[in-house]
Amino acid sequence: MKTPTEVNAIPVTRSPDGNWVHPAYQRFMQGWKGDPLDFGQWLTDHGLEYELTHPQDGMLLTEWQPSAPAGDGWFIASLHESELGPVCIWVRPHRPGGEHV
Repeated sequence: MKTPTEVNAIPVTRSPDGNWVHPAYQRFMQGWKGDPLDFGQWLTDHGLEYELTHPQDGMLLTEWQPSAPAGDGWFIASLHESELGPVCIWVRPHRPGGEHV
């Protein structure tokens, strides 16, 4: 079984337009062809799970201060505009069997 490559939380410094991307996630995105299975494999390779959060209707990305999903250990992988508006991709480490660290 492959040992996950660790991805850790780092300080978020947003650009003037409100965007921010974790360097490990940015490296993945540079080669990604849009296949959801590839995203799932990236999560597995790094021992992560994810959640998405969105702001209240009409809120601009530059105004939004996203709150982490319920539970411990969440950190931001990406904060950006999507086809559906602003989105925050949160990730956190997990252990086999669903125990979160």
